[in-house]
Amino acid sequence: MEFKFAAKKDFSAIKNLWACSFESYEPYFSWYFNSVYQPKKTLCCFDTDYKQNVLLADLQFADYKLQIRDQIMPITFFVGVITNPLYRGKHIGEKLMKEALQYLYEHKIPLACLYPEAPVFYQKLGFEYCYEETQSYLLPQSYKNLFSDPNWKILDNQNFADWDWKSIDKIYRQQNKSANGWIVRRKKDWFVFVGEAICDQSQMILYSQEENPQAYLLLLPKKEYFLVREFAGLSPTQQSLLETGQTKPSVMGRIIDAKQVLQQIRYPKGLETKISYFLKDDQIKENNGHYLLTVANQKGVLESANSARFHLGIPELTSMVWGYRSATELAQNNRLFAPSDQIEILDRIFPKQINKTTHRT
Repeated sequence: MEFKFAAKKDFSAIKNLWACSFESYEPYFSWYFNSVYQPKKTLCCFDTDYKQNVLLADLQFADYKLQIRDQIMPITFFVGVITNPLYRGKHIGEKLMKEALQYLYEHKIPLACLYPEAPVFYQKLGFEYCYEETQSYLLPQSYKNLFSDPNWKILDNQNFADWDWKSIDKIYRQQNKSANGWIVRRKKDWFVFVGEAICDQSQMILYSQEENPQAYLLLLPKKEYFLVREFAGLSPTQQSLLETGQTKPSVMGRIIDAKQVLQQIRYPKGLETKISYFLKDDQIKENNGHYLLTVANQKGVLESANSARFHLGIPELTSMVWGYRSATELAQNNRLFAPSDQIEILDRIFPKQINKTTHRT
């Protein structure tokens, strides 16, 4: 068994493996492999025992920037984690993921995320839910009412490269300015996000006043409604046209390099405190150890320590850093065992956040 990044000669095998496990419909399939796929970002596992070089599994890295606790940090999304159906049940996917986590640590990527098809599998690897997603949709009559206002117009999907990306991105950033955990999109990120949507025949609808864009809706037509893939800048009246569906956990995250994360994020103003703990990471051993975190002037300094007041797992630290769960909530759910004074300090160090899911690929 050998782990290595894809070469040009592996292209057909990787496409075939994707096709038997994920979406192979057109035009999405061709668009993805022509516009998004990168061999240098595709980590593969090959069976080399019998010199057959069979592709056993692969995954792809998608690199982004994440706004988290008032800092912009690199993050990698895991995309298309696939094991060859003929070799499933042999823990190959687990071994591939462990190799990928170690690679990210060695290349100083502090955070990772994914949309889980198998949550329990990823939880065993240290991932934790960090976001909830509320489905919104627009009924046909509301869609019709929307266009009673002539300031709304559907953008031409055939010429999406010529859209006013700066204005759209400005609306997006304004929408998310008080949120946490959102992707800071570059132009190429917008092209991937909208390119995928266009493959599904989605519509980008832009609201402008005096040719100044103010809001947008990205809608996916369904049989009986329009699914809202994303919206930003809507007024309360405009937003009232949307129907709200079920809220459920969506994206899972993971801290890859705990020291890097804890020394880069911003902490609450006026907070000065110290806390000592033992960090346990079953996959990335470099994170393990006794630590003292000192917080002052909104910055954190992490140092090795000789002792600790309590033990902390990487999933629980991930949940608190993202602001998805407080220390109190983790303790109430028997996920965190620490003295009450330490729980209180953790709640002050890592106050809960409003996390915004802004990416799906």
